[in-house]
Amino acid sequence: MLHLFGALFGIVLATATAPQTQAIPLSQWVPQSGAVFLVDTKDAVGYLINTDGSYTAVPVILGQNKSVHYLGRTYLATTPEASWVVKEVDEQGDRITFGKDGTFLRLYKNGTTSTSYGIHTHAYIDTMLASDSKYYSLGCILVTKNVLDILQNMYEINGEALHVVTVFGLNGEKMSKRVAGPQTIEKTSRNNSMEVPVKG
Repeated sequence: MLHLFGALFGIVLATATAPQTQAIPLSQWVPQSGAVFLVDTKDAVGYLINTDGSYTAVPVILGQNKSVHYLGRTYLATTPEASWVVKEVDEQGDRITFGKDGTFLRLYKNGTTSTSYGIHTHAYIDTMLASDSKYYSLGCILVTKNVLDILQNMYEINGEALHVVTVFGLNGEKMSKRVAGPQTIEKTSRNNSMEVPVKG
């Protein structure tokens, strides 16, 4: 019985009877063509996954579960569950919110619709990661600078496209070495009215 995001990338999570792969240290993980980024918004963990099943886990900061007012918009800041594609890398001027370099990997929902969501770092990312809560952003996925550099490298390796999936919980599944064709997506659901207005 194979589950979860395999339909999107051919990477599957398998049941306990299938061969298991352990996460390897970030310093030893090397992105390959076809690598993807899976974010578990329940546990605030991101998985950098190659098509051969090798992966590493990294901590992430996600959207607050409350309404916020930012850039003239009021919305629920919880990072939504979706399939995304990074299709452009922007430079933002705010060096606190977007880190020293201002690098912003813009997320396109379902690979087609440009959004205000993205992946970036923050001037205080280390402080955020050291705290008990992992929900500080206004909806974006925040990572350390070294992880952002790896994600940008994955984007470039994949021909200026990086597939990203955000899910609320992995249902206790383990990573598998297996690569398969389309599979069904199974995830835990929560409030589905979490959209930030689409950038015009």
